[in-house]
Amino acid sequence: MLAQKALLITTEERWIRLMSVLGFKSALTLEDYESAFYFISKMSSEVTDVERDSSTRTLVTQILDSSDIDILLSLRIEDYEVNFRESVERILGSQAKLSDPMVEDGVYQMVYFYHVCRRDFTQAAYALLERVGQIGLKGRGKNALELQRDSYLDILTCMSLAEDNEDESEEEMGGFDDREEWLIVLSEGRVKKSIFNKADDNKDPVILQKLKSYDFVLREAELCIALLLLKDEKEMEPLKFNDEGNRAESCVRSLVQVHRYDEAFKISSLWELPFGPILREFTKTCVKVTYDICPQQGNPLDYVRYLNSYELPAGSVGVRETVFAALRNYISKYEKGKESLLHKEAVMVLLAHQITLPRWLYDSYKKRDVNELLWCYMRFGDWEDATALALATLDAALGRRILIDFDPSIETLTSFVAIPVLPFSAIDELAQQLCARIDENPSLQPCFDSLKARCEDYVLQVIETREERQLLAS
Repeated sequence: MLAQKALLITTEERWIRLMSVLGFKSALTLEDYESAFYFISKMSSEVTDVERDSSTRTLVTQILDSSDIDILLSLRIEDYEVNFRESVERILGSQAKLSDPMVEDGVYQMVYFYHVCRRDFTQAAYALLERVGQIGLKGRGKNALELQRDSYLDILTCMSLAEDNEDESEEEMGGFDDREEWLIVLSEGRVKKSIFNKADDNKDPVILQKLKSYDFVLREAELCIALLLLKDEKEMEPLKFNDEGNRAESCVRSLVQVHRYDEAFKISSLWELPFGPILREFTKTCVKVTYDICPQQGNPLDYVRYLNSYELPAGSVGVRETVFAALRNYISKYEKGKESLLHKEAVMVLLAHQITLPRWLYDSYKKRDVNELLWCYMRFGDWEDATALALATLDAALGRRILIDFDPSIETLTSFVAIPVLPFSAIDELAQQLCARIDENPSLQPCFDSLKARCEDYVLQVIETREERQLLAS
């Protein structure tokens, strides 16, 4: 073009300004976008930043309106100065905000591909996460939720690629000392991401916070996937930023209602929601299966249709065997440390419906909290089982049973240690309840007599060991 040749010849600012402006307008009319970028970059110092930004915005807007991603990707913007590149990317971001996020091949996707082709995966992830937020504000229904799900999956890919990029950059740094100019290792999460440039100062802090951790994004992606499993139209609305926690709680309740317990536990784990309510409802399902109470559709297989059979032991063929195997798996998998909350939830529901505890549940609870299990039996009037547990506990303290079958607070009574801790309050309450009920229920007499005799044995043993300690001390 003549304007390009004139720019190479002239050195006067007024001619440089005139040729660059005329050349830009001409190139824009001819849709020669590469030349248009060139003329903007050559605009003289007499052209204000506002005028330069206006020309850049006009050019970028025209490219985006053409919806031709190849044009945008073909521009060698990286050949120009940093400030100009930042201006282009800032305008791309602002134009994306003004666009319709529900369009599948819209501006957000063009911005996303633009950053991906330049291997700036952090910026690509930001663009898609911004789109997710816009869909939450403007979108409705299942389609919007599906678009959010797809965007989240692409974001996770970008975050993984961004981490790989930073590992490569770290190797290329060699002896460079000031690592903070190259890399930020975020204090939370396992994902590292490159430092945002100056053009990123105005980015949404909510989105930046979400991008701090791969796990933050993963749990929102999983929430979208779980919501799409539901048939309730109320749950099909897209996610809104700062409301995901409430949606997660609502989603878990809905998943439980349709017997998708695996997904409910998964969402609760990711969002750090309590497992107790889920396990309580699943234990009620075990009760229904035990008493042959079918779901509304009348097919008992609906209770187990969505359970992950790979996590259940081989041989769980019947519905009853399957649900109790799943109950055992859930308690084993989600009970935290030495806690017994999930054990208690299951035991309380089963005992309330007069179902004998499975042996594995009884043994597991006994190893965690004998005292709590004893109180559970008494709460529902299972006096014989409560007595059997109390006798077994006293036998363990007397050295007649191995301690490994009980929680760590139960110790054998010996002459070398102080009197061990026992659930004295629970045992004393049990003895009083048995004594008070013997007249109306004579069958409890053997329970009371056995408990009384065992307590007397324990008291005698306490006296003997105390005397022995005193002798050893003297």
